[in-house]
Amino acid sequence: MVYNPLSPKNRGFLMHLAIGHSDQPDPFEALQSIFGQVQNALQRREPKAGLLFSGYEQDHDYCLQEIGARFPNLPIIGCTSYGEFSSAISYQEDSTAFGLLCGQGFEVGAGQGFGLQNDLQGTVKRAIDQALSQIKGPLQMGLAFVDGLSVSSQLVLEEIQKQLGPDIPIFGGSAADDWNFEKTILFFNERRSSDGLVLLLFSGNFQYSFGLASGWSAISQKVRITGAKGNQVFTIDHQPAKEFYKYYLGDHKRPSGEFPLIIHTASGDSYLRACIGYNEANGSITFSGDVPEGAYAQLTDATKEAILDAAQLSARQARERFQGKPHFALCFSCAARRQVLGIRTHMEFEIISKEIGSKVPVLGFYTYGEFCPLQPQKPSLFQNESFVTLLIGP
Repeated sequence: MVYNPLSPKNRGFLMHLAIGHSDQPDPFEALQSIFGQVQNALQRREPKAGLLFSGYEQDHDYCLQEIGARFPNLPIIGCTSYGEFSSAISYQEDSTAFGLLCGQGFEVGAGQGFGLQNDLQGTVKRAIDQALSQIKGPLQMGLAFVDGLSVSSQLVLEEIQKQLGPDIPIFGGSAADDWNFEKTILFFNERRSSDGLVLLLFSGNFQYSFGLASGWSAISQKVRITGAKGNQVFTIDHQPAKEFYKYYLGDHKRPSGEFPLIIHTASGDSYLRACIGYNEANGSITFSGDVPEGAYAQLTDATKEAILDAAQLSARQARERFQGKPHFALCFSCAARRQVLGIRTHMEFEIISKEIGSKVPVLGFYTYGEFCPLQPQKPSLFQNESFVTLLIGP
């Protein structure tokens, strides 16, 4: 029999996201508020997994222990962030946002892997095998969060796609640490750790759609990356990378993440890479994702209005691709967008909520890079400076 989620007798099977979100500084008061919110939203549905996004300065050990005690044996994944937002209390800084995936008619498997620096392939395999052992049906999609400061998030994502296959899109992104770029933290059940990844894999009778947009536009001629290794660019058109930036932006102390490069690959794909470091001695620039040697690039710029318009475009793309009404949305926005938007950051959530419908539950956070395909039926790529809208429903 084909499962029909729209049938009246199957309405209890529909996927749902129960959200709790608090900006209370006291961890006890914050969790009491969160537990009350999710309990009301659950409406006797059985949770299958949880998502947790939390400010870097929060008491993560206490939070994980209390969530584990309240929801024993429930798989929980998540990470530290650079701002959180939800339909519960909108955009907040240094808060705790928690969501429970519930319903029936779908399966979800959770996996963790730590030790990426020493064994990237094996660590990814352990996480995937753990998640797959909890699923019987064919995979549809996955969520993954990575410590991108210990190893390249792009390499981790590529390995996930290699092991799962290019037809399984991965959404999510890199954990953040309040723009310090020192240490990010991942959550798995009652454990917190770095140098790893956590993921959820999904199968079942549901649909999803997504949208991706940035708002940045090219302001320079195309140049070639002539010297690069991983996420470090040494020369552009055979000149020190810093000279390229100085030519367009002047003699700044360090290249700014507000002016990312758009990378044009030989395959025809294009994506953004934001600057996160600068070596004065050799003129090299460190980016938040790998930059392939030999690729062509352009410097980009964006206004606050263009960035906000892109958030709306991302939500609109996802909404127009979705057949019917979504039951919830997961969103991932780049930390660099928050840096540029400043006091207008809250407008991103307000814009996308209006676009997809104010009654649709939304949960998301600000990342150090986003996972999303460029187009449907394509494998996921590691993005910078982007806004990702993921809609899920029957």
